[in-house]
Amino acid sequence: MLELIKKIKSSCPWIWNVIEWGNGLLIRAFYGKRIDESVVRNSAFVGGYDYRRLTKIDAVSLSEFISRQPEGFDKFFKPHSFDEKTFKRLLRNGSYLFIGAFDGDRLVAYCFLRLFVNKSAFRGYIVDSNYQGKGISKQMGKIMTDFAAEIGFRSFATISKENIASLQSQKAGAEVRVVRELPDDYLYLEIIKSDN
Repeated sequence: MLELIKKIKSSCPWIWNVIEWGNGLLIRAFYGKRIDESVVRNSAFVGGYDYRRLTKIDAVSLSEFISRQPEGFDKFFKPHSFDEKTFKRLLRNGSYLFIGAFDGDRLVAYCFLRLFVNKSAFRGYIVDSNYQGKGISKQMGKIMTDFAAEIGFRSFATISKENIASLQSQKAGAEVRVVRELPDDYLYLEIIKSDN
């Protein structure tokens, strides 16, 4: 299935855009209210950082956040383009949920869940290079895990075996199960909320 999705995205981007738009409409129609209520419950101020939902007005902040990152920050993770136009498109699409971590007014990290109508979600995050090691990625992992579980979605991620920090942060409040190994030393993981 992943290979089919990759093939459609790369060879027929207009088809992918139609699928993405339709998926967003369906997610909003069937799960919109539940998502909005869950976002309110899972937003938090933890460890000096404010975690809140990002909206289309945050596209500029996301673009500026990316511009502050060192070259190669996306070595293991590039789920989408990082320009302002792409962020605006994704933030408008009902199938993406973005959560930002703020230090005062400064965006220092973001995570997202890409929701699909089959009740599965793909997740990912990026933490500012100057804020790594401060527990932000673990908190974001917990938020994504809690959110997906609360709305009844299964949560998945692809992570390089070399990206030890990301593998560890996925375990925050969760059980991580390897679904299968992917090419180039990547793992396809399911992240399941633990009872602890």
